Amino acid sequence: MYWYSALDGRGPRSLKDSISESQKLMQWHAERSVPVEVNESHHWSLRDGPDTIAVATAYLAAYNARAAGVSDYIAQFMFNTPRGTSFVRDLGKILAKLQFIESLADEDFRIWRQVRSGLFSFPPETEMVRGQLASSTVLQMATDPHIVHVVGYSEADHAATADEVIRSCRLTH
Repeated sequence: MYWYSALDGRGPRSLKDSISESQKLMQWHAERSVPVEVNESHHWSLRDGPDTIAVATAYLAAYNARAAGVSDYIAQFMFNTPRGTSFVRDLGKILAKLQFIESLADEDFRIWRQVRSGLFSFPPETEMVRGQLASSTVLQMATDPHIVHVVGYSEADHAATADEVIRSCRLTH
């Protein structure tokens, strides 16, 4: 809703235009019964924003999707972001997001929980990154996710090969 605009310097759109266009896009998806996923919240965390901003933004994104008539909302939760966040603080932030977002759910607005590990938390050493992926996935299971977005353990260094994707899936499983 806010990113890729003048706010973050990655686009020419004003903040007002960015929000308006995002709302129209959500409505377009709603009219076609296409699920919507808004990754707004973790962009703040990727830039070391306060957890309160990440939680509020997660709610605002879901609120706007519901207001646009979206029926199926995919709430993506990126764990381990920002780098160095303790597992306890990380889980607290994610559970706060989940509590706010799920307060919007009803028979016309379904929430689908999607979890993933954050790339910035991945160390460059192969055995350490595999451990990070596995331990992060265990933490993510506390949210009872519907979808697990598997991040290849190699992705902090290079695009995952087919073998690395398979190994990452096995680790995550």
